[in-house]
Amino acid sequence: MDKILYITPYLPFPNNKAANLFISKRIELLSSKYTIDLLSVTNGKYNNNIQDFRIKNYIKNFHFIQRKPVGIKSIISAFIQKESLFNLLSVDIINKISELLKSNTYSYVIIEHSYLSSYIIQKIPSISAKAITVFHNIEQDYFYDLYKKTKFKNPKKVFYYLEYIANKQLENKLYETSTKSFWFLSNHDLINVQNKTNNKNLLLSPTINFTLKNHSKSEKKYDLLYMGQLDNERNLHGLKWFINNVWELLDDTINFAIVGRGDTNTIQSIINQRNNITLIGEVNNLDQIFSQAKLTIIPIFNTIGVQTKLFDSLSQGNITICSEDAVNGTIFQDEQHLLIAKDKNDFANKIHKVLNNINSYSFLYSNLQQLTKNFESSELIKEMEGSLNAH
Repeated sequence: MDKILYITPYLPFPNNKAANLFISKRIELLSSKYTIDLLSVTNGKYNNNIQDFRIKNYIKNFHFIQRKPVGIKSIISAFIQKESLFNLLSVDIINKISELLKSNTYSYVIIEHSYLSSYIIQKIPSISAKAITVFHNIEQDYFYDLYKKTKFKNPKKVFYYLEYIANKQLENKLYETSTKSFWFLSNHDLINVQNKTNNKNLLLSPTINFTLKNHSKSEKKYDLLYMGQLDNERNLHGLKWFINNVWELLDDTINFAIVGRGDTNTIQSIINQRNNITLIGEVNNLDQIFSQAKLTIIPIFNTIGVQTKLFDSLSQGNITICSEDAVNGTIFQDEQHLLIAKDKNDFANKIHKVLNNINSYSFLYSNLQQLTKNFESSELIKEMEGSLNAH
């Protein structure tokens, strides 16, 4: 079997968020045709517990490299409270990749995220001809959007702009390389890059790759659930919009749970004077919190890439009410797989309708079941094989 070196900028396990699920499912599919070595490059902690997760069944070797920021990099990383390009990689990572390339004959190198791929290809140009870059979003667009949405008095605005500039340079260089293939989660991103690169080997990588759960019989503690990173400017903008505009239109009996990692102070200050809103913060068991909610809301605007929180909710089988932007780049349809709300009144009306007769919306789950069945594993593998073998 041909061998693949699969490189990720974080641990793709456990499967407690959609980004991990995308990666682990892709590895699972590829493992039926290829031998896979996994290299994870991350700030996160690794407790030598890969044996506790299913992904161990689909890889031959697992390698872990801890990022080692020093001096100003550590300060910037702590200040911005996120994974920053300034805190991206250490020389140990390039040395490790070089070591693996010398000791193994890899037919392909799959690299998750454009910023990581561009960095590696610049440091090891010989890898380009066998490299596949998986775009989770267009990073320069992502950071430019954060820059625009952040208020001038917020010091993060400067760093978002610097990351936008850095990512713009990295991605534009990546488009010019002889990289074997680009894979995308979002059709919008594929079309965007298609106009910027001479690379014709572009693939819309399978995104209907979750195992649909069913929590319909679970005891419901919350009417509404919001789940997302709470120090992300785009998430904050959407959540504050919902609380300030939609919440006042809802019945007093409705309760609402907010879940997510990051700084909770901003949201806490908004909900202090409002009843029936519970700020839970970060949780370790997403299955449990989704099972306790009747429906999920995703109010988000001017999106970049696909919204992994959308896949999180749908994979849990939850009825999902979202803004139009939340479904950009996906194949999910309004009134078939989820409900799209066009404004604050539409959000409120749809929430009331679902909560007043939740059983009548079981067709959304049935349609999701059918949608996942339409994406047979054998066909997905053929698509990826075709991209890998293209000349």
